Amino acid sequence: MEFVTNIPVDEYENFVSQHPLKSHFMQSYYFGELKSKFAGQVHHVGLKEAGKLVATALLLEMKLPLTYTYLYSPRGYVIDFNDVGLLTAFTAELKRFAKTRKAIFIRINPDIKLHQIDEAANKIAAGSDNYAIVETLLNLAYTRKPLYRNFELAEPRFTFRLDLTQPLEEIKAKMHQTLRNIINRENIFDVEIAKTTADEIVDFYRLMQDTEQRDGFTAFSLAYYQEFYQTLHDQQMSDLYLAKVKKSKIKETFNLEITKNKALQAELSATGKNKGRIKDLNDQLNKLLKQQAEFNKRAEKLPETICLSGMITTKYHDKTWNVHGGNNDVLRDLNANYLMYYKIIEDYKAEGYKILDLFGTTGNPVKENSLYGLHQFKRRFGAEYIEFIGEFDLVLNPPLYFIYDRCLPFYRKVLKLIRKIKK
Repeated sequence: MEFVTNIPVDEYENFVSQHPLKSHFMQSYYFGELKSKFAGQVHHVGLKEAGKLVATALLLEMKLPLTYTYLYSPRGYVIDFNDVGLLTAFTAELKRFAKTRKAIFIRINPDIKLHQIDEAANKIAAGSDNYAIVETLLNLAYTRKPLYRNFELAEPRFTFRLDLTQPLEEIKAKMHQTLRNIINRENIFDVEIAKTTADEIVDFYRLMQDTEQRDGFTAFSLAYYQEFYQTLHDQQMSDLYLAKVKKSKIKETFNLEITKNKALQAELSATGKNKGRIKDLNDQLNKLLKQQAEFNKRAEKLPETICLSGMITTKYHDKTWNVHGGNNDVLRDLNANYLMYYKIIEDYKAEGYKILDLFGTTGNPVKENSLYGLHQFKRRFGAEYIEFIGEFDLVLNPPLYFIYDRCLPFYRKVLKLIRKIKK
């Protein structure tokens, strides 16, 4: 077998995009191009047998102090992990290559399902598993990181994946009833959801800033979102969705619905019957009045076209991912985020994709968890709940790795605190 570096883009993409087991946008040549603008040098390496690629890896070279590095292969490698001989040979070659880059370790987090789980993230006893792959990696001296259940690692260990090969009506039937009601409800406020262009990335970024302040996560920079979208969109690998509504339409609809509600209550009251229906209408009226009052407090500062929700997606081979998403604080009762997700499902099913990955959730779905709301939102789409095998480090310099492994988490906490103080 021959280890190769600097694989030409066409050869690399033909192998990665069509791999029957491991095609993933984070291993694409173009994702490497994106990361090279923010994370240093990128390497496209592989193993050939009889002149043909049998394994590849996109490696991000991450700088460390004193000219040391580590190599990170996000959701890599692109290889049949069940082929122990092939994985052994590739690992040996990667170790040799990594040492030429002064790497103290190589990190991977393959999108391989660990085992089947139920709604509480517990293993299903009779389900299938990939424990043999974990054992192989451990036997090859990969160190397995702790099996965290939230977003502590480079990539989340849990996600939801929706099978788009089902008929649309079957997909809807598996959704939570609340979500089906939202989808089927008349769109009285004329919320518009559509793919848009790079010109509106700034609007998307504002949504990410709102979400950051509300939910306490750290958003990327505007420049990153611009590059992410444009680099991948140029290869037909990304779309930008925005959900919008007109301020004038919101005001008009609130007034109309409140007037209709009051008129119907008056009509029913005149009959002296339907007390239960009148109570329901009164509850609806109070909700409408509250929503209207909250909106009016902020309306003056809002533009005529209000962006309610946004998503940057990624497409690769037969799969899609909802990667970066944010929501406005205003008019959240319109459920624009649910409507946008459903529009994405409709579009990507129509375009022939087989899988939609909702891109990360918690493995600890309890109400006390700050991620519970996010989890419940994604769970309602009826997708498969998945636990990946985890993150593994192939350690090449144990003393320096020990220092890195102990000090980096503290360093990141300090950086996060500094960013918050600066804001």
